[in-house]
Amino acid sequence: MINNTLNNNPLPVYGEVKFIDIKKDKREEVHFGYVRRLMKFKNLRFLIKVFQEFLVKYPNDRLYIYGRGPEINFIQDFISGNNLEKNIFLCGYEKEKEKIYKNIDVLIDPALAQGISNANLEAMCTGTFLIASNVRGNIDLVKHRITGLSFNTYNEKDLLKQLFTFKNDKKLVQEIIINAKKEIITNYDIDVVANKIYKFLNSRL
Repeated sequence: MINNTLNNNPLPVYGEVKFIDIKKDKREEVHFGYVRRLMKFKNLRFLIKVFQEFLVKYPNDRLYIYGRGPEINFIQDFISGNNLEKNIFLCGYEKEKEKIYKNIDVLIDPALAQGISNANLEAMCTGTFLIASNVRGNIDLVKHRITGLSFNTYNEKDLLKQLFTFKNDKKLVQEIIINAKKEIITNYDIDVVANKIYKFLNSRL
């Protein structure tokens, strides 16, 4: 269970949602999460296959999948066909983001391609640990073993290694959570971003 602590610095605003220090539900098992569209290029099939292997060693942990999309039938069949109903949960679309990040300890982003993800930013500013594929966009945000854990999106053993790192290196996990929040506050606060845009535009005038 993550000890979600940091000083009382105000957290950034994304869209209309202002995130605060979210208190995680108390539990013994770890709740991993996926929060985005259920699309093939988001690489969810890769994730659930690796998670099934992870469960061999940690059979009480869980994966909560938030989102909608065309991959849902495949995922439902995979869950039922492998008797994973007690470990992998399809949660659909959840409008209230605070509920998501209260429920999950770790966000996993296995995407094959993307820009900087809003879900990853949300996770970092709510003290939710982030494990993300090393694709463009993610590598701009996730510095391996500093603000998150990174893995090769085509290498199942690499993702499995990062899951085990989260389970077994609690000191590193706490350091990364603190670093990630500081990264968000320093570089992605709405006022900071607006000021950077203003300076960029002003330099072109």
